[in-house]
Amino acid sequence: MEAMKNKAAVQVTYSSFYDMIRRLSVVVDEARFILEGDKLYVRTMDPSQIAMIYEQVYAFRSGAEQKDGYFDLNVSSVFKLLDRPSKATAGQVVLLNFEGLENKKPSKPHPQPSDSQAPEHPGAWVLENATKIEILVPGGAVLKLPLLDGENGSPKEPNFEWGMELGVAKTELVNCLKKCNAVSTHVTFNVDFTGSEKCLGGEVVQILARGDNGDVVIPFKTQDNDVLEKKARVVFPIEFVLGILKEFPLGVVRVSLRSDAPLKLTAKSGQLRYYLAPRVETI
Repeated sequence: MEAMKNKAAVQVTYSSFYDMIRRLSVVVDEARFILEGDKLYVRTMDPSQIAMIYEQVYAFRSGAEQKDGYFDLNVSSVFKLLDRPSKATAGQVVLLNFEGLENKKPSKPHPQPSDSQAPEHPGAWVLENATKIEILVPGGAVLKLPLLDGENGSPKEPNFEWGMELGVAKTELVNCLKKCNAVSTHVTFNVDFTGSEKCLGGEVVQILARGDNGDVVIPFKTQDNDVLEKKARVVFPIEFVLGILKEFPLGVVRVSLRSDAPLKLTAKSGQLRYYLAPRVETI
């Protein structure tokens, strides 16, 4: 394949790149990737605007071009072309090259995040002129794909003071949601200090599901570092929560809740966050 002109290289470990693309493909077909310093991150919302995902990975920059910028990519297409990481690809990197780079002011301003968790985009360098991305993966395969002309930019990340934050093992939470899905399409996260729900042990935090096939009430034992400051009762579609939770890395997932805010799931590293808007009515 003919080498690209005016290319700048970005290196990301293959397993990190694959996992990021895989998780994004569960939520969206297209996403905006932002390069800032040694970070490559995405903050994007699904078409129905009820789910958002933020993920950040380490990126090594090589070549003369070291400035920051963003590019829009069809993640569904990329995911179909990537092989699952294996022992053979352990520690190897994927190389991203861009065609037709120029320093110029953006024709459309990039929205700035309102919270301090996500890095701000400097808006100094925009990949507006780049028409293609070249992805070199371990094993020698070269994927050359068109870049998109993104219209929606990057949404702001929710910034609330959640009154409840609970650490739960991913496998435990997935199993609970599967049990709930046997009787209902929605799940209720309930934080109640009065113990009003009939539940073994009278735990403060419960996951509930009610449907035509029966009821499920599952208690959660809290840990010393959990935050339980406010009561909360909020309902979410199980399909959305379970779909993205399955893609989280193994380990503890931080579950953040309040009655008037999205559900927030945070991976142990803090570099992966998922938000889901609650259902308005209760079940």
